[in-house]
Amino acid sequence: MSEIIPVFFNGGHLKCPPGWNRKRHSHSFFQIIIVYQGNMVIHINGKKLTAHPGDIVFYPGNTPHREYNGDENSLEIIYLDWEGPPIELPLIIHDRNGRIRILAEWLLSDYKNSLYANRERAEDSLLQTLLLETEKNALDKTDDFVQIVKTTIYEKLGEMLTLDILAEIFQMNKFTFLRRYKILTGKTPIDEVRQIRLERARDLVISTDLSFREISERTGLKNEFHMSRVFKKYLLVPPGYFRKNH
Repeated sequence: MSEIIPVFFNGGHLKCPPGWNRKRHSHSFFQIIIVYQGNMVIHINGKKLTAHPGDIVFYPGNTPHREYNGDENSLEIIYLDWEGPPIELPLIIHDRNGRIRILAEWLLSDYKNSLYANRERAEDSLLQTLLLETEKNALDKTDDFVQIVKTTIYEKLGEMLTLDILAEIFQMNKFTFLRRYKILTGKTPIDEVRQIRLERARDLVISTDLSFREISERTGLKNEFHMSRVFKKYLLVPPGYFRKNH
């Protein structure tokens, strides 16, 4: 008897505007959503969850759920639909090293190119590899701590966030907190704060008409002048460049 394998049949890349809201629904197939930009709020199994950039959302078949854009800027996602044998995954998994996103982009690229032979077999093989990578990420429990810290940073982005404040939130000695985070990620918690602030500010510059002053306040970058200095230091160009060229 031949092995039953997952069969990919649909996928795409969506940009959902502020206010986007998909009412409660379900489907018989399995689905994965990869969040590129923005925050997606999900109501499923009596829970309210928020998926941030780099998160993978897994929807089992025949499971009612509702999803909407939880932010004031655009939500950008990739979705992949497939049928096959049952699979058990957490509802939200973080793509620790970006491999799931790369595989999804590769899969969609093949899906759009219908001109070569064995395309469907290649798609199913890529889907199997993607699901194995997702399961691998889900089994790594050390990532839970990192994801909780990142979620906390997102939720408090407009506030002052120092090593002492973060360590107090997690009720840890600050040196223990620093050491554990650096071992797991290769960077300090404050490096993470800086990166998330910068990426969030860049996304808001590109996808909204908010003033630079408003963006700097929302992302904890003090003011528009400090934000401009940070952009030039780490992105090599000022905020205005992104707004003009995107």
